[in-house]
Amino acid sequence: MIVRPATLPDLIWIRMLYAQLLEEVRPLYPSYDATDLESFTSSVAARLGADPHLVCWVAEDGPVIGGFVIGEILHRLIGHPRIFATAHWLYIVPPWRNQGVGRALSSVAIEDFIARGAQAIELAAVPGDSQWAHRGWTPVATTYSLPPDAARATVIPHGPANGTGQHVDEVSSP
Repeated sequence: MIVRPATLPDLIWIRMLYAQLLEEVRPLYPSYDATDLESFTSSVAARLGADPHLVCWVAEDGPVIGGFVIGEILHRLIGHPRIFATAHWLYIVPPWRNQGVGRALSSVAIEDFIARGAQAIELAAVPGDSQWAHRGWTPVATTYSLPPDAARATVIPHGPANGTGQHVDEVSSP
């Protein structure tokens, strides 16, 4: 098995593996459908080899690609670190797992991120996935989501009106 930078001919494999990842993980949010698979493929195709911020590596054994990692370098406008990397996707086909493929892909991606100036590396995990904390990664944020109407309902005043038309739990300014 070799780990190498992805090339355009690898896209058919990356697309297939990405579809397997979505099937296996079945994320609740955001949701994905067939058009998103096309968008994923088009986006990677447009950026691969052309965007210096994209990091994409594959694990290959002969003619078969059985894993990939994709991330990118991002720039934070406010706060530090200003330049950081985020790993978006890491996927290894089940028969290749527990053989060091994920570590090999992660290792080259981290070195690539560092070479491109990353001062920190961030990743997201699905709720309940504690493997990253067990590996020493520090959780720094939790993201929550609601549809707009449901979000609106969470901030509708619940207290009684105080005679001025304002609810007692509203903040007023002079």
